[in-house]
Amino acid sequence: MRSFGDATATGAPLGGRILGNRGAVASEHYLSAQAGMDMLMAGGNAFDAAAAATLVENLVNPHMFTIGGECPMLLLPASQGKVLSINGNTRAPMAATLEAFTSRGLSLIPPRGVLASGVPACVDSLLTMLEHWGSLPLSEISTPARDLADQGFPVHDGLVHMPLYGLKHNSARIRDEWPDSAALYLDKDSDPPLAGDMLRNPAMANFLEGLVHAGQGKDLAASCRAARSFFYEGEPAAIIGDFSQTRDGLLTREDCTRFCTRIEEPQSISTFGTRIHKCGPWSQGPVFLQLI
Repeated sequence: MRSFGDATATGAPLGGRILGNRGAVASEHYLSAQAGMDMLMAGGNAFDAAAAATLVENLVNPHMFTIGGECPMLLLPASQGKVLSINGNTRAPMAATLEAFTSRGLSLIPPRGVLASGVPACVDSLLTMLEHWGSLPLSEISTPARDLADQGFPVHDGLVHMPLYGLKHNSARIRDEWPDSAALYLDKDSDPPLAGDMLRNPAMANFLEGLVHAGQGKDLAASCRAARSFFYEGEPAAIIGDFSQTRDGLLTREDCTRFCTRIEEPQSISTFGTRIHKCGPWSQGPVFLQLI
């Protein structure tokens, strides 16, 4: 059998290229790519696919990304005819003043923990995108992630063994500092799962059900607004605020309530006849543009 690495006389590989005419989804994990393709095959658009894939990435690659963090986006909606940026960056708590850190004996903001935490931005980022440009119901977009959270998914090697960020490297910290995460990701001996083990996340399934339930019976735009209110003004915001405050954190429920994602003009440059767009100075985008 010839290798996929073999090439034709033109230099094109004999195998390995993926071709199609119904769209394509690129993501880090195959299950998130599948979720995105499910949306396209169901008649959804690229924004539906991106949201579905992102919700699944949150489950299967929690060592790299979760909806508790940030989600910057570059978009090219056909209706707009130009590239836009969604500022999916977090926002520091109102109490995160210089004095708040120096009074705790800190000369730098800690790299992790409650004192490093800002408002979770990803949920609003996704809902803002879907409110303006999505097409499928929120219940359908969230189905792949809800099913995987409820029924489980096979753990992959990266989640367990990735240097610095994998479960094995961080098992002691998870055990000692994050008991809720320990209950989810470690066994009774504080060992991480093996690659191929099935992992369920019932709490995430319940949370996603709450988002859907908040917008039930409404059109997509209204359901996105209702889901946003549920997260940033309702029980999830209260839980986030209480968790932070009981651990000497700065983040409060009020910080969540005040949060709002912005749609912005991206930064861009032209080079070699091509216009390259990146997110604004709240990201690494301008540095990338400077490099090229």
